[in-house]
Amino acid sequence: MSYNLGWVENKYQEDGVAPRSRDKSPVSNIIKRGSIRDQNATELQQIPPKRKGISWAEFVFQIFITIEGPAVFILPATFKNVGYLLGILGTVGIAIFYMYLMRILSWCDEYMQKKRKLKQQSLYSLITNIFDEYKYPRVGSWLNFYLKYEIILSWTMGLSFGLFFANKNVQLILAYFHIQTTDQFVLLILSIPTMLICWFPHIQSIAFFSYFITIIIAAVMLEVMYYLLINPVENPRVLMINDVSTLPDFLFMMFYVITYTALVFPLKLEMKYPSNLKKLFGGINLSIILIAVLNIFFCLLVYFKLGDEVQDNILSNLPNNEIVLVTNCLFVVGLMGSGALSFYLIFQTLWFDGWDSYFKKSNFVKFYEYVVRSMLGIFIIILAMVIPTFNLFINLISCFSYPYDSVLLPIILESVIVWNDKQNTTTAVLILIKNITIGVLCVLACLLAFYISLLEILSVYQT
Repeated sequence: MSYNLGWVENKYQEDGVAPRSRDKSPVSNIIKRGSIRDQNATELQQIPPKRKGISWAEFVFQIFITIEGPAVFILPATFKNVGYLLGILGTVGIAIFYMYLMRILSWCDEYMQKKRKLKQQSLYSLITNIFDEYKYPRVGSWLNFYLKYEIILSWTMGLSFGLFFANKNVQLILAYFHIQTTDQFVLLILSIPTMLICWFPHIQSIAFFSYFITIIIAAVMLEVMYYLLINPVENPRVLMINDVSTLPDFLFMMFYVITYTALVFPLKLEMKYPSNLKKLFGGINLSIILIAVLNIFFCLLVYFKLGDEVQDNILSNLPNNEIVLVTNCLFVVGLMGSGALSFYLIFQTLWFDGWDSYFKKSNFVKFYEYVVRSMLGIFIIILAMVIPTFNLFINLISCFSYPYDSVLLPIILESVIVWNDKQNTTTAVLILIKNITIGVLCVLACLLAFYISLLEILSVYQT
């Protein structure tokens, strides 16, 4: 692995420099002074060439195990809801749309690197560089502010949902032994491995752990496919088009499963040849294609074999025996471990420009770093414990998180560049019309999803 982000962190701590020591809070750091990655942009260009770094294949692997992983086991039920034809078309459509958005973001990154003679930049510094270039620094600061805390909140909720889902599988394990207990007690037990994962020191250890998780997920998938092939439901009811009203929920679910915008730049900074990402068959497109193809294949196999019998958790469809018991145990381990990279992203986002400003002059900065890691882990656990209708709340939060960094932000950045550098051309006008149309449709879809999620939450609590 390379040492880009780690180099900034280590140098920042070793030099004892406090460029924002007068700032009073993490929030004011973001709004007033920008990101530490932005302030170290010049220093980042002076890093010696990487002797080691991840390849595009390792990029695809890290994205796949973090984003896809256990999520594939809850998708067959969504295919059942909309029907297999709408499921295929919706998945392909979302994948193509997201590849196009990542193409826009990659173009903006490459354009600003050439324009400002930069070798590398983070997502935050990309936003800052674009709006500084065109004399709107305050707008860039506010966009970065929203991006930072949107990532922290949405990805934290995602980890809590994974923990909540792991709890349901532990309940299946306990049911085999005829043991009944509360969700809170199981989550309390799961807090131990959660805290251990929160303490992974760096991305190298996470990468090594990911290989182990991949083997687990592959084993569970093979186990599920084996039982589906030898024990299919007799004459399963399979529909080409089922409930069209569930299509918006399905599209949001697929978009949630496929998107990984917040991970692109941190992993790109760790790559030996980052330019491989933007190729037609580079890391970004291949990771999206791999996730989409696997989702379609696995969901169709499950749906065609089980029909309406598909459960929200596909492991609930397996027979109750010792082999499936072991499979469930492995699945829980996979669920827990697949969140390691996501937690690392959240911690890095929270620590830099925020809590580190309080402790960087201390001799015990590592101790405080692990205190913050632990507090974040405890918060994730508490979220899973106290919210009984977690899936509804995560849908509510997702309405204004993933669409922002994955849809609105790329078209905003492209529009700013085109408006300022390519005025009075037919291409520029068409790009602006296209982006305005996408932006309006995205906002309307988010408002509709928010309204539906709010109604579902209110109906649950009123009953």
